[in-house]
Amino acid sequence: MMYRRLSRKTKPRTRQTPPETLEPAWKLAFRGLVRTAALAIPFLAAGRVNWPRGWTFTAALLLSQAITFAAIRFKNPGLIRLRLSKIQPVRPFDKTFVPLYSLMSVAFLIVAGLDGGRYSWSKLSPEWIWPGLALHATGAFLGAWAAVTNPYLTCTVQTRGHTVVTTGPYRILRHPMYAGRVTSLLGWPLVLGALWSYLPACAIIMLFFYRTIHEDHVLCAELPGYQKYCELTPHRLLVRIW
Repeated sequence: MMYRRLSRKTKPRTRQTPPETLEPAWKLAFRGLVRTAALAIPFLAAGRVNWPRGWTFTAALLLSQAITFAAIRFKNPGLIRLRLSKIQPVRPFDKTFVPLYSLMSVAFLIVAGLDGGRYSWSKLSPEWIWPGLALHATGAFLGAWAAVTNPYLTCTVQTRGHTVVTTGPYRILRHPMYAGRVTSLLGWPLVLGALWSYLPACAIIMLFFYRTIHEDHVLCAELPGYQKYCELTPHRLLVRIW
């Protein structure tokens, strides 16, 4: 008698998707709207909405975000979901960076509204808006360039399943996204006419330096090829300086 050999069907292995990427689209959209609503903070601190420099800042920020969103949607559509996902820091330095960055960002918007919109402590002439917009545009371009080049540009430092990106702005700087944020931060107080907002802005910049140092240590230890990349691209945030 012949017996038919039964074979057990096994399910194909699929790469597990991180929990944060499984959030429904409506929740991601709502989180994006909440983050955008933070742009109302300067007007609340100013106590008025008829503030031209505040609206110039808001328009410049929204325009650059819209252009970046469109570029990412075309080049790295999966990155949109990652960037809008809930930020859940795991590493110790990220647990320090994320809350302090959020706190200083809110402080920046409040001080900018108080200085530029309510009390005019700085008395900065409108001519300074243009160099401020130039700095913002430069930083926004650098950040968008990094976003369309690097599909692993998560909000927290991760290495699982990632590879080293060495093209685009990463040929020049190891952290072009941070460099773009720093450049924009230097221009925002000029647009808003609020020199006192450089105090929280400088605190944010120092936080980026702090995160960059610790992020490099993690990537050198966990991401294959990153140590060699550091040798080929020695500058972190500032070309020919650091």
